[in-house]
Amino acid sequence: MEDALERPRTAAASATARQPAELLRTPDLEPFAGRQLSPRGRRWLIPLGIFAASRAALWVVLIFALKLPGAGGTNRFLDYWDSAWYVQIAKTGYPRTLVPAPGQSDHAFFPLYPIGIKILHTVIGSWNVSSLLITLVASGLAMVAIYHLVERLTDEGTALRSVALTCFFPWAFIFSMGYAEGLMMLFAAVCLLALLDDHWLLAGVAALLAGAVRPNGFVLFFPCAWAAYLAIRRTRSWTPLVAPVLAPLGILGFFFYLQRRTGDFFADLTARQRGWGGHNIQFSASQLPHVVATYLAHPLNDLNRTASLAILVLLVISVVLMVRWRPPAILWLYSLPIIALALYYDTYASMPRFYLTAFPLLVAIARPLKDVPFWITVAVSSMLMVGIFLLIGTTTWMLP
Repeated sequence: MEDALERPRTAAASATARQPAELLRTPDLEPFAGRQLSPRGRRWLIPLGIFAASRAALWVVLIFALKLPGAGGTNRFLDYWDSAWYVQIAKTGYPRTLVPAPGQSDHAFFPLYPIGIKILHTVIGSWNVSSLLITLVASGLAMVAIYHLVERLTDEGTALRSVALTCFFPWAFIFSMGYAEGLMMLFAAVCLLALLDDHWLLAGVAALLAGAVRPNGFVLFFPCAWAAYLAIRRTRSWTPLVAPVLAPLGILGFFFYLQRRTGDFFADLTARQRGWGGHNIQFSASQLPHVVATYLAHPLNDLNRTASLAILVLLVISVVLMVRWRPPAILWLYSLPIIALALYYDTYASMPRFYLTAFPLLVAIARPLKDVPFWITVAVSSMLMVGIFLLIGTTTWMLP
């Protein structure tokens, strides 16, 4: 395991030794990189350009979608569902009491994103624009951080393909909505990259912030703890403990705030169970035969379950490809707990979003994909993204 954490440094050194001209001759990069760009410029402009292209494609679709029957204006596409909860929290804060079951409550949503919305609102004066602007900027920067991380672990071509698959993933439309996934992915990628460079304070702060953005952000404690353990064995210094000590403070701080606000330390979990606990994926041994039989009898009656089952198939493929890739242990310790939480606790409709935040799984898929298979995959994925975006904006058949 220790060798696995150290391996990227050797890979990075060999990649840095390559001449820029050689890197630019890589077929995957030629359409996107100009010879006049420095390596640092490419590492910023390439992921930002791919992200901008994916957002532009969705905006073009949105222009036509607004003319479709059932379209309720831009808010229905961009500021609905969880977006409205985040804006409400930014406006009014958290109530002192929870909504009785089966009601839904603000306490199920974490605070850092609403805090950002509230701060930005004081500058630009629009709640919805503030939420969308934070999402767009954070998601774009997340693609830059992911690009740097993947290039460090593999090569430039894989980094490009990974960012493209992430930006055009079927559920990547949430990077254009008032959702917090992009912000969490930014902090997660920064944390993992900092761990590779032994920047313990940066890694711990990034993990802390991720834990204050999304409930699954706290899983960054595991890669922080593992990397710190290896570093302590190697250097006999206790400084690496800064990362795992800071990592859980985001979620713990929120829970202590809820204790003071509502009298319930686990108010977030209570709110989730009361408001969203009735639609779990139900993969217990006793329930599985009934769930599968019901689904197969009417597979199109529940598109959310269809999407979740498709993601589970993709998850199996991703894990197999990660085993073949053999990335550092910190990527496993970030990705697998996110999926475990999704399977154990959250609603099945959220499964695709959980998979997206576990972005190393997409890197495992992007790594062996090249040339025509890669472009076919991106094309199919982008068409699914457009189709699901239209369904969510004009119907209630699917949830984001």
